[in-house]
Amino acid sequence: MKLTAFEIKNFIGVRLVSVNFDTPIQLFAGKNGSGKSSLQEAIRMAMLGTSERVIHKKDYIKLVTEGQKVGVSTVDTTQGSGVITIPKGTHNSTLDVNPALQYVLDPSRFAMLGEKERRAFLFGVMGISMSPKEIEKRLLAKELNPEKIELTRPLLRGGFEAARQDTEKNATASKGAWKATTGEAYGEIKAVGWEAPIPETNVDETTLEQTQSALEQAEKTLGEAQQKLGVLQGQASSPISEAQLKILTEQAGTLKEIEANLEFYRNEENEWNRGITALEASKGEACECPSCNASLFFHEGTLKVRDAEQKDDTDKAEEIAGYKKSRDQTSGAIKQLEESRSKALFAQEQLDQISKEKDSDSNKEQLEQAEKEVSTALAAKKTEQKNLDFIRESLRAVEEAQKKTTDAASHHQDVVEWTAIAEALSPNGIPGDILAEALKPFNEILTENSTLAEWEKVTIADDMNLLFGGRVYGLLCESEKWRVDTQIALAIAQTSGLNLVMLDRVDVLDLPNRIQLVKMLNTLARSNKLESAILCGTFKEKPKVPPEITAYWLENGELK
Repeated sequence: MKLTAFEIKNFIGVRLVSVNFDTPIQLFAGKNGSGKSSLQEAIRMAMLGTSERVIHKKDYIKLVTEGQKVGVSTVDTTQGSGVITIPKGTHNSTLDVNPALQYVLDPSRFAMLGEKERRAFLFGVMGISMSPKEIEKRLLAKELNPEKIELTRPLLRGGFEAARQDTEKNATASKGAWKATTGEAYGEIKAVGWEAPIPETNVDETTLEQTQSALEQAEKTLGEAQQKLGVLQGQASSPISEAQLKILTEQAGTLKEIEANLEFYRNEENEWNRGITALEASKGEACECPSCNASLFFHEGTLKVRDAEQKDDTDKAEEIAGYKKSRDQTSGAIKQLEESRSKALFAQEQLDQISKEKDSDSNKEQLEQAEKEVSTALAAKKTEQKNLDFIRESLRAVEEAQKKTTDAASHHQDVVEWTAIAEALSPNGIPGDILAEALKPFNEILTENSTLAEWEKVTIADDMNLLFGGRVYGLLCESEKWRVDTQIALAIAQTSGLNLVMLDRVDVLDLPNRIQLVKMLNTLARSNKLESAILCGTFKEKPKVPPEITAYWLENGELK
């Protein structure tokens, strides 16, 4: 940005100053109170729209020259113009907004920044991105775990420190998980290749399958033995209860009485049948003639007419019916007795069988043998079950040890990966890389300009300390601080593309250093690294300057 002209009227101590720039370097000299500082304030306000002397616009009236009502400052450049009117504070500008402009118009401003503000400004002026997306890109370039980077990305919006603290918490949590798995305190070296002790055992899956088969066979053998024993026990003991046994005994005890009654009733039945036969033979069966309606009956194979006397045989028919009824009752009693006899016989057979089985020596031997077989089979099953439990426990212990080893390795890997991301986000990691990218070219410019001025080298350290010949800014004298501020302002002007500086109090330098300053500025101007420079200083008279510099004498707020 090249200044072409400015005009200032009624601005604090400046009554009227109008200048067209004919050379890159303009020197405004004058005694104390001549208006040099007012001129600089007017230029800054025209270009920036804000004041360094007052905070609130309502106080802009204090910036108007005493006795005047309105002040105006206009600055023209090759990139546009800026105009401010006070006390209203109306600002009109066609200049591009450049954050670096305030630092080249007031070189002491950068030294007032804190560490973070200095770093952020340098990143911006050097065009280095600090966005979460850019940081994520740099993390991936370091071949760190992509999934963990994805989890970290939202925290990057809060800055490096917030994201770093979170990843360190994750690393600590992973160390805790490692300790919970291993039962040991986490150690960076110990965790590498840590393995859980595997119990000594000579069993494997094949042994497990064989033992399972053996147990199944033992269970089968036991089941068969128990079934056999159950049968023998059923044979050796009454399969019925005491109440049922009592009923069987009572039923069997009625057998003789039932047989005697059967004999009696069967004889009765025979007698009834013989009586019925005799009565039916003497009576014959009557029927009616279809022609004459006479009563007919068969007698000794011949059909005869029943006479009057024979018609009284109705009494015999009633007697026959009575016989049949008695016979049928007797037959019913016989049937019931036969059923009772069958039950009594069955009960007696069961009692005989129970008695027989209880007295069988062979059954007792078989029962004892079956009991031994069950006992042997049960012992065999318990042995195989114990073997199976042991094998399963051994394999489980081996599997658990292997799982511990795997889990511990996974937790350790998490520690390593989270720690790597935390280190990458630490000041010496990506922020340091970014800072180095910003500082290296910036410090190179500072070194080059310090060499041109033949001054001690000015540098910005990684911790953002300003150094002059290796000494920190706070320990420097006034003229040394001025040179540091000037060099930084020039480096900002070059890196930002403004190529413009405004330097106050050049009189703080002694004559040799002023000559070195002019030499440096001229060299930068000739190499197109500096387009405009405004110098202000307190002098007794207008100084003599080389042709590359235009000098002005300020007195009572006007050029003389």
